[in-house]
Amino acid sequence: MGEYWKSEQHATANGCEVNSQEWGFCLERSDSTAATTPGMKNTKPKIPQKASHEPNEIKKQYSVDEILDKAEELINAFQYSVAQKFCERALEMSPDNLRALECTASLLLEVGDPEGAKKCLGRAITLDPEKGHSKYLSMGQLLDGEESLQCYLKGIELISKHLEEQASASGGEDTKSLRREVSNAYISCAETYMTDLCFADDAELKCADFIEKAIQADDQNPEAFQCQANFLLVKEDVQGAKKVMERSLELWLPSYMSAREGETVEDPVLLCPLSYQSRLTTSKLLIELSLWNQASEILDGLLEENDEVIDPWYLHGWLNYLRGEEFHSNARFYLHQAIQVHKKTGSDDSEMVQHTEDLLKELGGPPDSDDEVIEPMEDLELKSESDEEPWKLKGVAVNSGNPLTVHHFLYLLYLLGSTSTGSVFRDRLSLQTLHNVQDFPNSTYCSTLVTHGESIKRTIQVVNLDPAAENFSYSPLIDVRELIQVDDVMEDPELHFGPNGGLIFCLEYLLENQEWLQEALGEDEDDYILFDCPGQIELYTHMTVMRRLISLVCAVFLMDSNFMIEGSKFISGTLTALSVMVNLEVPHVNILSKMDLLTTGAKKQIAKFLEPDVQQLLTGSQELAWDEKHHQLTEALGHLIEDYSLVQFVPLDITDEDSVMDVLTTIDNTIQYGEDLELGQCGNQIGFEFWKKLCAEHGINKEGILEEFATEGVDRKDVFFYQADDEHYIPRSVLLDLEPRLYNPENIYLSKHGGGAGNNWASGYSQGTKLSEEVFDIIDREAESSDSLEGFVLCHSIAGGTGSGLGSFLLERLNDRFPKKLVQTYSVFPNQKETSDVVVQPYNSLLTLKRLTQHADCVVILDNTALDRIAVDRLHIQNPSFAQINNLVSTIMSASTATLRYPSYMNNDLIGLIAPLIPTPKLHFLMTGYTPLTAENEMKNEIDLQRVAVQKTTVLDVMRRLLQPKNMMVSTGSGDRNISHVYIAILNIIQADDVDPRQVYKSLQRIRERKLAQFITWGPASVQVALSRKSPYIQTAHRLFQSGLIQFDKLRKREAFLEPFKKEPMFKDSLEELDNSREVVQELVDEYVAATRDDYFTWKPKGSEKVA
Repeated sequence: MGEYWKSEQHATANGCEVNSQEWGFCLERSDSTAATTPGMKNTKPKIPQKASHEPNEIKKQYSVDEILDKAEELINAFQYSVAQKFCERALEMSPDNLRALECTASLLLEVGDPEGAKKCLGRAITLDPEKGHSKYLSMGQLLDGEESLQCYLKGIELISKHLEEQASASGGEDTKSLRREVSNAYISCAETYMTDLCFADDAELKCADFIEKAIQADDQNPEAFQCQANFLLVKEDVQGAKKVMERSLELWLPSYMSAREGETVEDPVLLCPLSYQSRLTTSKLLIELSLWNQASEILDGLLEENDEVIDPWYLHGWLNYLRGEEFHSNARFYLHQAIQVHKKTGSDDSEMVQHTEDLLKELGGPPDSDDEVIEPMEDLELKSESDEEPWKLKGVAVNSGNPLTVHHFLYLLYLLGSTSTGSVFRDRLSLQTLHNVQDFPNSTYCSTLVTHGESIKRTIQVVNLDPAAENFSYSPLIDVRELIQVDDVMEDPELHFGPNGGLIFCLEYLLENQEWLQEALGEDEDDYILFDCPGQIELYTHMTVMRRLISLVCAVFLMDSNFMIEGSKFISGTLTALSVMVNLEVPHVNILSKMDLLTTGAKKQIAKFLEPDVQQLLTGSQELAWDEKHHQLTEALGHLIEDYSLVQFVPLDITDEDSVMDVLTTIDNTIQYGEDLELGQCGNQIGFEFWKKLCAEHGINKEGILEEFATEGVDRKDVFFYQADDEHYIPRSVLLDLEPRLYNPENIYLSKHGGGAGNNWASGYSQGTKLSEEVFDIIDREAESSDSLEGFVLCHSIAGGTGSGLGSFLLERLNDRFPKKLVQTYSVFPNQKETSDVVVQPYNSLLTLKRLTQHADCVVILDNTALDRIAVDRLHIQNPSFAQINNLVSTIMSASTATLRYPSYMNNDLIGLIAPLIPTPKLHFLMTGYTPLTAENEMKNEIDLQRVAVQKTTVLDVMRRLLQPKNMMVSTGSGDRNISHVYIAILNIIQADDVDPRQVYKSLQRIRERKLAQFITWGPASVQVALSRKSPYIQTAHRLFQSGLIQFDKLRKREAFLEPFKKEPMFKDSLEELDNSREVVQELVDEYVAATRDDYFTWKPKGSEKVA
């Protein structure tokens, strides 16, 4: 192998560091620091962390092998989070243990981290390249092309040596399995030359040689002969391929057929060495070779195993069509059944479906059952929409004996209470609605929540909203039957409604009489009100009545986990949840209920499905029968869910207090941060934290009165506050929201119409045009009261409806109305790594980015992905709340305005602050960093210790920390070596009382001398320091925009979720604005990329020459 496995080793001051350039692997250790598991840090989202302590088994003094035995046992049982701790302990005890590294790689593959697995395997290879073949074969599967080939060959070499040693030793172990591994490895080499290396000059010769070696290694391996047959068929040697294929079949088909016919006691599926998908491939190859009987036998066996896959039906029909006219009646039957299965389970292979329809049409259409030789199977009959279960999913495999049970929870945020200074927030009132389904223990669920609420000091009441309900095991606070009942509606001689029509009429009547519900609720200050709703699923997935009823709520969708323990059913449940999400159009949480009723085996099974990566259904469950039988359908749906990042589930075990609390915390967070001058819910919540921090810094209490300890004259409160006639301070702030969900005391515009923007940019923008006069009356009043208006600061989110749509409208109008005033924004970008509760987020984001590019003078990016990372990695908060994230953002906002409020010799106005950072008009997107970071809820002494530690560092240390990507509020992707990372300009704002200016000057010199920051080549290396903090790391901001483009393109390509936009005037006739926004953002990305090059001054946007 020579240079291919070469690695570098070098010593460091604290221990040793081993690098392998080929695998990009690094593992550091010292006497005082334990080794860590490579790549394990990145697996946190995929491994639920339920306990911070180590399992008791690890604490005992076991050997490394015993710990690894336990780890492998846990991996097989799907208990990945516990297995992780065993792997970590094994590596701590023996960092160079090959088995520990391979076990860790296996775990990382299970949790969907192939890159981490590569690092572990690469480390194992580096440590001992001449022992252990399995690491090479595993690595071969993870790599492509020549690298993959080299891994397979090295693995073969090591197995061959082992076989030679066994042959020379008496009483050696059975070598059959090893010879099969060698054979399969040679097959992989041959397939590499058929695919990745097919254009190599000697590809054909190499491929033939590897196939020959595969057969020599194990002449009883049917896949080796099948690979050879495929190779010969590609070379158009049909007769040769037939002979080889017959040899392959002789090795397994006779025994398989005997088992199928009951001549032996073995299970034919277990007896067969080929998987379901491999046998489908075999049957296709046999049809190409006109080996009809053998193909028919295999297809019959596949249909016996699973008759709800379209492929064997289609192939059987195609086979009989090719055999001639006398078999056409059979062909009609099989093709007709293929169409029926397609209608029932769906298929992503449109060409196969079209070919099936064309063949059936050519043969005269569906068969007459009286004339057919083969009788159709009864369980393939499909129900029409008028049958008893019209809600059953089309295109998804669902067992007819186990219909999905679905429950809905809906939460409503109320504004309550007032004080002498105006309306303020009191505790949230959350409305939770669930629909009543047969056999679902609503009383158990309700009593569980009530009891849990009592334990955490939260009062929970129950309301019945089912007009057809009969008996309750609880005493409802409010009963809709006092307003209207289904029985009364059905008995009305003028209406003539049945049960379903009566139910819908009742709910429509409730919609028209919402004041009755409001009066019944009164001003109750209970934290939660649980609503028991009707159970008909079509109310939530197809009709609009529930959507209109809950237009101001957050929906929580409860799925019974008993019907989610099989892969196909899990996909069905996922699509059901997606259907409800799309139809209701409100922020959404999905919950798996009844986890406490699952068996241990079922919990292990469902644990694998709960991984965030839906593709685990494909790669992590290869041995499950459903995965083989529904591979294509599962793959298509897996890509759909993964591409749009729409659906995740939170498990609920009502016997586990922590589980119940996790659910309530998730719901609380969603209510608090459902959507996004302070604009929309996101902007208002961040603004609330910002004003709290400014008040604290300037000594202003919550009543607006200056505290006794505050000193006049040393600061400029008038930048952000003005004084009323009674001398109390009032923020220079305008708060706008289209939804009556957030209430702040000063300068508020709250939509009188309610309903909000529905997370729709177009709706928010349209409402802006209607409300323009009222909103700008407030803004004009504030502007006129300012002695020296310098500009506007807008705080908003780009993902929701109000912050993005209304925010975009305001940006355009502010430019027109105040053309000489600066407009700066603090823009919150959505989390790119987690599921969004807003399905049209990519559209909203790009439409907003266009306005931020064209109408804002300065944009400070606040990336939720980076904020979450900082909270976890820097503040050590494993599950940060939105209040903690908002506090982090407000700290950045406060620090970045420090020089405006505490004037120094420079940077004491807005233009002076941002001008040095923006060399060209479009490059005005700034990134921020901050140090030191402390959690607000930490113990005071811990905070003091951290502050002391930071204060003891030099100015250089602080400035160097500010340059570190881990302190940036944007995910920069700094680990990618293929991307250039440069600064355009840097401004450090240092807040301290006793900083020596000479230290500042020396620190700047050291930064330049050591080249701690790379700058653009076409401009000066601008690093400024203001003593009174802001560090915009510019270039990689465009990667965040690029990510938004990718998500946008996925939706736009399929024209998904466009209907809500088409309802608004701007998009009624054309979607041109969407495509135009994409073009503007793409130009912005291109310009940021161009700014990293020497020729930026001569760079021109695409198409500019044509315009000129």
